[in-house]
Amino acid sequence: LPLKTTNELTQYTSTIKQTAREISLKVSQTAVGRKNLLVGSAFCKQSDKWQGNDSYIPYISVLNQYNGHNSVVLENGANTYHGLDFIRVPVKTGKYTAGVMAKFNGKPEYGSFAIYVARKDADDKPIGNNSWIAVEVSNVVVGQWSLYSTSFDIEDKCKLIDLCFVYTNNPTAWFAQPMLVEGDEYVGWSLSEEDAEYIGGNLLDNTDTLSVGGNLEVANGTLRTDANSYKGFPTRHVDMLDATEANKVVLQWDLESDSVLRQGQDYMLSFWAKGKGVFDILFYKDGNQSIFVEKSNAYGGNTSTDTYGTATVEFKNEYSWQQYWVHWRVVGSNLPKNVLIRCMKGCDLYISQPKLEYGATVTEYRATKTGYIEDKSVAGKLLDAGIDINSKEITMTADKTKFRTQSGQKVAVFDENGLNADLINAKHVWAKSEDGKSTVGHFGNYKIPECKVSEGVYAPLFVGSATAQDAQFYVTSTGAMKATAGYIGDFTIEGGSLVNEYDKKSMRLGGSNIIFENTSEGKFDLKMGSSVLSEVVGVNTQGGLYLNMKRNYPTSTTSGSETQVNMGLLLNVSGTMDKASREHPWIVNSDIPNGNHAIFIGQGDIAGFRPMLTKATTSRALSKMECVVVCEYPSSSSITLTLPDDPEIGQYYKIIQLTGQYTNKAWGKTYIKSNRSDKPITCYGAASIQTFKSDWQFQITEFWYDGTRWIAQWHNIV
Repeated sequence: LPLKTTNELTQYTSTIKQTAREISLKVSQTAVGRKNLLVGSAFCKQSDKWQGNDSYIPYISVLNQYNGHNSVVLENGANTYHGLDFIRVPVKTGKYTAGVMAKFNGKPEYGSFAIYVARKDADDKPIGNNSWIAVEVSNVVVGQWSLYSTSFDIEDKCKLIDLCFVYTNNPTAWFAQPMLVEGDEYVGWSLSEEDAEYIGGNLLDNTDTLSVGGNLEVANGTLRTDANSYKGFPTRHVDMLDATEANKVVLQWDLESDSVLRQGQDYMLSFWAKGKGVFDILFYKDGNQSIFVEKSNAYGGNTSTDTYGTATVEFKNEYSWQQYWVHWRVVGSNLPKNVLIRCMKGCDLYISQPKLEYGATVTEYRATKTGYIEDKSVAGKLLDAGIDINSKEITMTADKTKFRTQSGQKVAVFDENGLNADLINAKHVWAKSEDGKSTVGHFGNYKIPECKVSEGVYAPLFVGSATAQDAQFYVTSTGAMKATAGYIGDFTIEGGSLVNEYDKKSMRLGGSNIIFENTSEGKFDLKMGSSVLSEVVGVNTQGGLYLNMKRNYPTSTTSGSETQVNMGLLLNVSGTMDKASREHPWIVNSDIPNGNHAIFIGQGDIAGFRPMLTKATTSRALSKMECVVVCEYPSSSSITLTLPDDPEIGQYYKIIQLTGQYTNKAWGKTYIKSNRSDKPITCYGAASIQTFKSDWQFQITEFWYDGTRWIAQWHNIV
């Protein structure tokens, strides 16, 4: 387009009628009929109907498709007039709407995306009055396809237009399914009347024999047409599972003398393969090429620009025939020469029907170089499609037959697997056994005797029997679901309960209780529900929680430092709180006082309460888990017990001096120490100290932490 600066263009005001959030209101991708005026908009291959707006040529991407159709890529557009330009499009007087699906890998700047209309007369000469219509990009969602469209008027003297989707920003843009249609509304994308179905010719020789000849210069391995071949077609087989060499060329073609290779051209290689392991496909000459690569197999990444045009493929489903493709675009001027398929060490490869064609779309396999472009009579098309019509019978023969409504909605597909339908309107669908002699399920209208479960209860869906009443699974007309056997995820339905058992561990969910058991190490038994205690202690029907755990550890160890712990309940409740609010009289006196309460007992007591008891024989720190500490050591020793630096409010210790001084007998002492000056010890006769001494035998000292200090109180027999 003759773009210079936007000041040289007549400015037009336009309303962008489509945003990503409005697609559902306007777009009908199943629109019947070819209304699109843009030829080549599916981007199956390069076309003389579209080009770049400046020296940059948008290139085709197969991996970034929208609704199964290729896109074109625009990169590094800042300070340029990059664009996708459809040239010499015939128009007539009236209103037109243009649109395109686009996505971006970054947020475009305002004004960087526009739809430009250059008006011309019948002789392709500019008549001025061009339109630069900025597209709103403020609502772009990065990485998401969105529709952008606008409408404009065409006057009498304008007979041709160049329609360009201009993009002048650095985040990469992908454009797909561009559309130009008469009228003031976007009606959904379609092909144009000039777009023709085609089958590309095969640029590789001897693909129907896989024997050396023509441009096929290397063919190694076993040539098969037996049961291991692809549908009986010639298949090359190379087994490198136990090989010592790194790789082996299976097939290699030399295309240098065929004048089919040129810079900027798209090529699509497709083939059928099965096997195990990893194999390579190369498009190269001397390793100094620049080849853009896209491939259907994700191993090692789907896309790259490579000096050998390498595409590495890994079999995901071993020994299952699948079609693979590689899309190459020759970027550099140093053209490739060979197409090569090689089997790598550790791979077992079967390959058949390779095809290299111009473009970026896999078309039907053929061995000849001559392509095919649609040009048939209606009768010929019908017969080729497998539809034979006479006066009394219509016979359809095809691998897959589709039905759709007038609006374009697909409603049914018939293939070798039977009927696959989006819409079935039937009163009853009955399932039969494999031999067809008995009924094993039903879905549909439920006002029939077979659907009756009990008085007033009917099941439109049931499985496993000829009647709902006897079925192991059914869904009632009110939505209730019942299964008397079977599985839900990893759970088995047993006796009205869901049961999961694995490696001596089990969970059972019943109507009143949930039970966990583990006998892999000792015994663990946890029961919760509305009738737990009646099972455990015989207290009528009473709900609650029951936990029983027993695990025995060795009673003799060499080091004495082995971790041995059994825990029935582990609680952690924490959080910062305002001290003044916590201690406020009416809050402290309320039914729910402030604080971090790991256990909150509104009513009742604790039966069988036993605090944790530990012994201290040497100096050490006190754990926040300890409560009662018994000190016992020789008369010649003294020990120091250090209070925790980060005690919880209400932290409590009872220190019992089992050995110590008594009348006329000296002994070592126990020192209880706080390392924190902001958490001192206070006791009778000492408002703030860091160390408290306990020395009399059978002296009992208690410590409470109130949030700011340790309060000590003691008594002894002296």
